[in-house]
Amino acid sequence: MMRQEEYPLAVKSKIGLWLKTAPRGSQKKLAETLGISTRTVRAWKKKTSYLKRGRKKAGVSESQRCEIEHQWEKQGYPGSRPIIKSLPHVRVRAIREVIASLKKEKKKRFNKHREENRTTVHVHVPGAVMVMDGATLKSEGGDFIVRRDRGSLSTHAHKCDGESLNSQDTLKVFTQLKEQGKLPLVMGTDNGSPFCANEVKGFMTANKIIHLKSLPRVPQQNGSAENAVGDLKKITAMGLRADQACIALNQHRLRAKINWQTSDQVEQINLELYTEEQREEFYQAACLAITSAQLGIKSEYEKRKAEREAIFATLESFSLITRTRGHPSRWVKAEEIT
Repeated sequence: MMRQEEYPLAVKSKIGLWLKTAPRGSQKKLAETLGISTRTVRAWKKKTSYLKRGRKKAGVSESQRCEIEHQWEKQGYPGSRPIIKSLPHVRVRAIREVIASLKKEKKKRFNKHREENRTTVHVHVPGAVMVMDGATLKSEGGDFIVRRDRGSLSTHAHKCDGESLNSQDTLKVFTQLKEQGKLPLVMGTDNGSPFCANEVKGFMTANKIIHLKSLPRVPQQNGSAENAVGDLKKITAMGLRADQACIALNQHRLRAKINWQTSDQVEQINLELYTEEQREEFYQAACLAITSAQLGIKSEYEKRKAEREAIFATLESFSLITRTRGHPSRWVKAEEIT
């Protein structure tokens, strides 16, 4: 039986440190020489750590932090380099650490504010509200119009005829929807020329479709279409064609927003095909609401905001949508928030 002897802690540490760089087989030979088990030698090696070298990390005093924060606000919240130049008497590392923490705190406050004030639109009826956006699919070698129904989340991709997306491609999509009897009451797009051209505007007016345009440089307001484009790009990047990707999204993708059903299942039961009388009633109500909301407003930007609010209010009055504000854990109806 091996003789177990208790060695001083300094000896254990020195041997353990040596074993970390010793050649293969040294552990067994050492155990035999010292008359101890290899398990004990392994324990020495495991418990030993390299001593940290260098100076002890210096902290940042409260006065330095206040000085850095003041200079950061004064210069308009830049990166650390302008602050380093303006405060040569403060350690560079301290400035970088403080600026990093200030940026993190600012981002956290921004995200909290955005969550508390975000408005989410829930569309209850498939066929009432659709959105569309353009997309370039590299795997297909061309531009597409990606369309999504906000009630069922069904996604469809329409290949553009020319080299790039234009208003004729948009009219082609509308024509196909009209032939199928699936023209929506409201169509949401961004402000791109293919969606806002005069011929497109004329078609929508003639067929009594309300055009819901996002505010300039606010793509989040057409977020559902952006998400549809993102879903399509992710799937086609794996080698599937656009039509195959749409089948995967519509026939097989289960979605939490529609109670873990597929888009096709929802449309088979709830898809609404509007009659001319229903379309006329909604169109007239929406146009009247837009006109009333824009009275006395001169700014084009404010007019667009008023127009969007009027359209959403009309959709709510017809019980087609519900708007909620804030994080899902504390959702309340938007109209209840003052």
